[in-house]
Amino acid sequence: NYFRRTPWGNGRELELFYEGKIAATEKRQRWMENTLTALHRQRIILWGATGKLGEPIWHCLRAAIKPGDYYVDSDRALQGQTVNGLPVHAPTNLTGEKRGEFIIVVVTLQYFSVRRLLVEQGYRENEEFIDGRKLLTAEDGGYPTDCV
Repeated sequence: NYFRRTPWGNGRELELFYEGKIAATEKRQRWMENTLTALHRQRIILWGATGKLGEPIWHCLRAAIKPGDYYVDSDRALQGQTVNGLPVHAPTNLTGEKRGEFIIVVVTLQYFSVRRLLVEQGYRENEEFIDGRKLLTAEDGGYPTDCV
């Protein structure tokens, strides 16, 4: 039997493999539940007003958007404009915000550059800011039905 000659031949390795997959899925589900609770409870600041991720993440978050939520974007041409009904401000606008009352959702593909800036300012990843791509399904970075 071919299966017995593979690393999963005794069944235990295959069992451990699937236990790991299940544990990772459960961990992601807990993260998603906690994040969605925070997004409904706190104000949302979206970092990045345009780009490939903007529409799918907007679709995911629109039910959680509240008065006072807004975009920040480093593109001066966008600052002062409105995107999806939300105003666009400069990143310096964050300095006037009270920490703990909002969560930043980074919706730009330049996540690691934005992450570096936020961490340098003392923001905590996965607590005070998140990578918006984590809210999307893996298939196409598209329109999840279970996000918010």
